[in-house]
Amino acid sequence: MESDLAHRPVDQSASEVPMYDEARVDQLVESLEQELRATCARLEAMQIKKARLEEALRALTSDSLPLSSAPKRRKKLHLNSTAHLVRRHTSEILRDTRRPMSALEIYQAMSSKGISLSVENPVKQIGRVLWGAEEFVHTEGGYWFSDLGVGALRGS
Repeated sequence: MESDLAHRPVDQSASEVPMYDEARVDQLVESLEQELRATCARLEAMQIKKARLEEALRALTSDSLPLSSAPKRRKKLHLNSTAHLVRRHTSEILRDTRRPMSALEIYQAMSSKGISLSVENPVKQIGRVLWGAEEFVHTEGGYWFSDLGVGALRGS
């Protein structure tokens, strides 16, 4: 009988399969699950960035200016202060004209609406207030909404 067993061919395929213990399999599964979670987090971050970019593109290509261009109220802002009035009326004027304006043009537009500033040099005060305001940026053509940026002007 021994001779019959000695002459049988050995199944090579069974010995080639790597054997893993349960702990190693669990470790591999956990590693894959961590990588999947990290990939999902990166995908979610990219989707958020994509949505923001699409929103910015819509804002730049739309015919109407966003309502968010209105001055943001600050904690220490006095509602009847000169700075508040300048920012509020400048925002309205720029929305109406749909183009950047210099401090002098803004002053003239305010004066034509009957708005007066009780300061010695109103044009200088308008420039000073708008220069320091976060909601406006100074461009080659004058002051404009900072959240729309200079790129929005090139497209128009």
